Amino acid sequence: MSRSSESGEPDRLREVEQHPNSRPLLYLFNRFVVITAIASLLGLLLASVTQAFGVSSEAGFRSLAAALLPPIFLTYRSFFSRSVRPVSRSLEQNLFLVAMLWIVMLLVLLNLVALRFDYRLPLGEFVTSLTLGGLFYFNHHLSSRSVVSCAYGILSGLVLYLLIFGSPGR
Repeated sequence: MSRSSESGEPDRLREVEQHPNSRPLLYLFNRFVVITAIASLLGLLLASVTQAFGVSSEAGFRSLAAALLPPIFLTYRSFFSRSVRPVSRSLEQNLFLVAMLWIVMLLVLLNLVALRFDYRLPLGEFVTSLTLGGLFYFNHHLSSRSVVSCAYGILSGLVLYLLIFGSPGR
């Protein structure tokens, strides 16, 4: 049984975060999960923008604009604002659940907006891009454990959505 440090986190988790060479398979698997989560969000975003261009060029450009807005804002916020305060520890511990529920709600929203507004309202692209930008933002401002937790939540949310609703856009 592993002992806990003074901060309450198990020593083995701290060791993996600080020294990835001590457990290379776990480190590589966690990196794979983060990359897969990012690739899934990028694929979802690109598919959504492509579908909007298939409807009309106006819908496509609005969709592209909605997809570009969050990265532009988060880049500004991340690189030009130095007043970033660290997120509380309790939020870091719940990132898995928050990310999982967020992705399920995001996919439901994408389907609802596509059916109801026929791609005239690019809300789905905006929220998907915001999610991807948030993951990059977390990568620069939170611990690697928090980013891995968020990535596991994203993939779990995708799988949960597939189990409940089937593939998106059906």
